[in-house]
This record gives sequence, C-alpha cells and structure tokens, in this order.
Amino acid sequence: MNRQRLLVLCAALWVGCGSTIDEVPQFSRNFTRLTDDTWYGTYTMVREEWEDAAASYPAQGCLLDESSGTSFHEVLVHDVKSDAAGARFSASLKSTFESFDKYTDKCVGCSYIERHSKRILGSGVVDADIYIGIDFEEGVSALSISPWDSIYAQISTTTIDDSTCGPRTEQGASSEKDIVGQIDELGYWSPGTTPGSYIVYGSRVETNSSGDHHWRDTYAWRFVNKQDVRLVIDAVDFDTWRPLAPPWTGSLPPPSKGGAHLKLVASLLPLPSSSSTVLPKATKITFKLLKSSAVPGIAMNVPLFNEALSPQDLQFEQTRNEGLGMVFLDKDNVRTAPGNLYEFAEAELSSFDSGAYGEVTAEAELEDGSVITARFRDTGDNPMRIPKRARDSYVAEKWLADHAAGMADSADDENLAGGAGDGHSGDGLTVYEEYRGFFAKGTWFDTHPTDVDFMLVNDTNGWRKADIDSGILRFASASNLKVHAEFATNDLEMPIDNTDFDEVKRIVNLHPLTEGGRHKVDQHAVVMRIARNSQTTISQTYGGPNTPRKISQIELSQVPTGDKLVWTVAHELGHSVNIPHHGEGGMEDRYWAFQPNGSYHETPNSTIPTGNPVILKLEDTGQIFSPGVSTAVSVSTKLQGLGSGDETCIMRYPVMTGIHWVTEPGVRYFINPAEPFGVSFCVDGTGKTFNSNRTYPNGSPRPSRHGDAAPGRGNCMHRTCVNDFYHP
Repeated sequence: MNRQRLLVLCAALWVGCGSTIDEVPQFSRNFTRLTDDTWYGTYTMVREEWEDAAASYPAQGCLLDESSGTSFHEVLVHDVKSDAAGARFSASLKSTFESFDKYTDKCVGCSYIERHSKRILGSGVVDADIYIGIDFEEGVSALSISPWDSIYAQISTTTIDDSTCGPRTEQGASSEKDIVGQIDELGYWSPGTTPGSYIVYGSRVETNSSGDHHWRDTYAWRFVNKQDVRLVIDAVDFDTWRPLAPPWTGSLPPPSKGGAHLKLVASLLPLPSSSSTVLPKATKITFKLLKSSAVPGIAMNVPLFNEALSPQDLQFEQTRNEGLGMVFLDKDNVRTAPGNLYEFAEAELSSFDSGAYGEVTAEAELEDGSVITARFRDTGDNPMRIPKRARDSYVAEKWLADHAAGMADSADDENLAGGAGDGHSGDGLTVYEEYRGFFAKGTWFDTHPTDVDFMLVNDTNGWRKADIDSGILRFASASNLKVHAEFATNDLEMPIDNTDFDEVKRIVNLHPLTEGGRHKVDQHAVVMRIARNSQTTISQTYGGPNTPRKISQIELSQVPTGDKLVWTVAHELGHSVNIPHHGEGGMEDRYWAFQPNGSYHETPNSTIPTGNPVILKLEDTGQIFSPGVSTAVSVSTKLQGLGSGDETCIMRYPVMTGIHWVTEPGVRYFINPAEPFGVSFCVDGTGKTFNSNRTYPNGSPRPSRHGDAAPGRGNCMHRTCVNDFYHP
C-alpha cells in the first residue's frame, strides 16, 4: 500500500474520540474495533533533538577574541507496556541547553563570558487505555492510547555573567510542562500464532534538519491479543561492563581484536519447552548492531596519527562468534546456524574504543514465519543501548554512579577542595572525556569528574628523579589538583623547544566528540624539561603565569639540588596553573668583598675587589657581624618583591641571603638561618613571621624582611586555574 493511501486511511480512521457515553473512540466503517480487554505488547516513541554550533568573529573596534557557541540536546520518550495487569504509560524528558558569548574589550581591558543554560527533567508512569481497530480488507490497523493523567517535567533556566572587571552575577527561574499526550497511530496487522489472535504492529523513523539543528523521531509498536512468546535481549555482567580499547599507536594495521568483550543473550520467554501452552520456537535468531559510535581515535589522546583508520568502535569479531557456533555475516550481524530450532542464542560484541557506544537488537524468526524483535530485559526498550546507559548519555551507567552521579556527559564543573581556585570551575575535560580516558606509556586510565585534573609530561629523563618526583608531589598536595605525570613524550604531540607555543600540540583531548557539548575546549598538558645549558641558573615557565594552553614548556635549571630543586619544581608548576609571584623584582646578586683592614665592600661580583663600604649585621639580632671571608649573596632590595608575603608559600622566593633596606643605605643584613622553602599555597598576601614587623631581643623595632605581597598578589590558593577555556 502506498504512502498516500495510508494517509487517506489515517485521516478517516476515527469518527470521533470520546464522543460516546463510554468515551470509546468510534472507528470508521473500514475498521472493526477489537473488544479484547487485554493486549500484550509495547509502544515506544523516542524523539531526539539536538544542535551544536560554534562561531568566532574577527577583531572589530574594541572587541577581541569574540566567540559564541550553542549546545542543545533533548530526548523525549513515551513507552507503553501492556499485559494482564493493564497498560502503563511511562514518559521521560531530559533536555539540556547551553550557550555562551565570550569576548574581550581591549579598550577597557576586560574579558566577558555570558552563559545561558536551560534544564528540563521529568519522568513518571500513569495508567492508560488502549483501543485497537483492524481494516480486514486493507491490512491496516489503528492504535489509540489515552493516558489517564499528566506527567510533569521541571524546567530551570540560569543566566551567568562573568567578567574580569566586575562581580559574577547569576539569575535563575523555574517552571513546568506536561510531557504526555494522546497517541494515534496507523500501522499493519497479521494473524497471530494461535487461533483468534491478531498482531498489530508498526514502525517508522522521521528525521529533519535546519542548519545546525536536527531532529529524529523513532516509533515502534507491537501488540497481540493472546498470550505470545517474546524475545528478550540481555548481556552477561551487563550492569558493570564498560568498553575498553586495545592499545594502538597508529601504526598499521589497526587492531583487529577488541579491548573488551560483551556476551549477548537473546531468549524466547516464556521458554516454549516449559510452557503449558503451545508456543513457537525460533528457526533463526539474528543479532544486529544497529548503531556504533565512530569517534576518532581509540581514546582521548591516541593515536597521534592515522586516527582516520581507527576500527569501528563496536563490532562482532568473526573468530570469537564462530567459536560460539554463530554464523558471521559481517561486523554488524551474526545469526544462528540453519537447520535447528532455538529457544535462545549467544553472541559476543567487542569494543575498540574506550568511549564506544551503540545500539544492538536481536530478531527471531518463529516456526510460523512471523518475526519478533527483542526487548531489553530491564526496561523493555528496543534496541538495547551499549553500554548500559541512559538514553541521553554515552557513558556506562555504573561508571556514572560511581564517579559522576547526577552529571551530564557534557558537565565540566568540578571545583578544588576547600573553596580553592580562582572561581572558574572545571579542568577542561567533560564527563564523557574523563570516562573515555587516556593512554600513557601504553596503559589506559580514566579520570574522575570530581577531581580537578592536571596533565604533565615529565620529560626530564630520570634526572634527579627523586627530587623532581617530590616537587610534583608537593605541588599536587598544595594545590589539591589531581596530577597525572604518567605521560611519555610519544603520548602527545610535543613542542620543539621553549619558543614553540603552537597550541595544536600538547592537547590531551585530541580526539573529541563534539555532539551534545561533550567537548568544551582543547585542554593541554604541561611539558617539563631540563635546561640544555648546564650553566643556566634560572628555571622558567615559558608563557606563565597562565593556564596550560599558553605554556610552551617548563625548563628546570641543572644547578639546584635537594630541597631547592623540590621547591623549584613545585614553584614552576604553580606558574603553569596561572599563579604569579608575590611581587616582582627586589632581588639582586651581589658580592661582599672582605678587605685587608677587616671591613667589607659591596661589589657586583667577585671580579671587582672594591666598591662601596658596608657594615654587616645579623638580621635576627641586629648585631654587627663579620664572616671573615668574601661571600656571594642574593640581596633583597625592596618590600613587596619576590620574597614578600606568606613565608610558607611555594610562590615566594626563599633564596635571599642578605637585605638592603633603603632606610639604612650603608648597612647590609645577613639572613641566618636560611629561609625555608615553601610547602603550601597561601590564602592571603600577608607575612606571618619574618615578613611581618617585629622587635629585636632588646625591644627595638625589627622591620619586615620583605613585606607583605604586592597589591593584587598573594592569596595563591585562590588564583589556581587549570581550565584552558579561561584566561585567553
């Protein structure tokens, strides 16, 4: 029957709905209403709507770095199940909308981000009535489902304005909407497997697009008026299974064996052999992979090349399925061997990507020639989602429950413990990206959305390994960041040297899935190397302080050892998460030259034997002091410089050995004992011990060594930001 004829019949289907005393739909003369009190079967409608759009704009006038983006995903599900207990109409709606406008106004020196979000969430179950009619001449059936009540979803909207030049503002509102309604469908019918039984069924898929906005509606239903067999699909250990990828660096050929395997089971229920009534068996059971993801690569960062040759994320492997007695048709289809009758069958699905997702179903061809489609054992859904997951998620349900309960795949809103951080949440990795995970030195690992993750390539080749490892640990402990230093140089695309600021390199989420906002930003790792020049005394974070995106690399001087190297590593890593010094300048290298008469001259270095006469005093007592030998010193020359602020902070320079206070131009103070190396990040900019004003033992004033941190500096714990979305 052609589509036009079906539409004509559909238009003539109902004379009216609820127009009689009994409020039963009245069928047209072409249809015979079936009066059975009980119908066995299901109806499912899934309506998906999504949009992903991004745009950037050239500089114009005062505006720089202007960009905008929209991410929208909505899934509405109507699922009706009917049996001897009656019909239940369940509905669920989950909708997420996010948009942003981001720009910098160079005329006022401010950056702005405006975010809009909308969340709709609701679900429920109500009783329903089912009415079915059959046109015996045309082979057409009519289905009407009427819910008894409403189901409401809650709507929340939020607008956030964030600026570097003003306070953060947030506004919200809430409302609700009904997500159920009358269902009227036109389909087909066929005789059932037992006398007097009828099978009413239908399905269709409707798609549409308008620019970046897309729709897809899927409908399927099957009802029978007599007890019948049904096909149920399940999987072994399905509740805990998740996909994994086999290791692959990009070399050819691509992997042919999956990293994880899921055994599928399709069973006729009730089993015909144990039923008290005559029920058909299956002459053939076919497993069909209806949809497999095709995300580039096999994990977020690998392979670095040939990602276009990545194998299909989910597939049936020939050898493994033939070992189960199945006939391999292709990577998407396997079936039972011909010539037998079946009550159940098993197949095995393999994953080739640690973020793989898809949909699988099974079909049974029965002895009477009819074909039935499997429903998942927990929900009655068809097809079965792989892995076990919510309709609007690509992340395994168990993993979400363990690590990201209540979070969407697109979420990136974790915060540092104790209120640390600069107010920008997230680590640049969405829930889906953390779940999909990374390969480091050939080993896969995932990260957790409750941690703020920091990715590090420790390219120091084992040089002074214990000290460098201790420095990384000190930074991690002080910052509350989850530091991942497992990466090797061949796990990411590396910079050539400290001048290589190419932001295409060092990306840890190199192979993103942009659908549904599952990728927010290209997040970068920080590379730490040893300075090539062994005489270089200064360690440096090139591009810092900033987020990892702007850091070409950290270079460590080969000179420091022991606790000074430990502190140096932690200090430079602090710059790579946007933490500045407590102040700038105020530290000079000088030489106190011992003269034959026992006095001292201060000179720029040891090659100049005489200079300005100075008196040396001990800073802790104020007493005159003479070490009796010439000595090189690093002198603090001003307050609120590099040595200022909280004395325990990693970002303060603790290497000064002398002080030159401008109030005493001919006097130099010797610092003994040496200042301690910082072990934490400060929470304010004030000095607590030697950087505060005190008194000497005799009661005379003892000035602050280096003073409080400079204005706008210090408070390092609340300056941390690892998310490359911010600080352009």
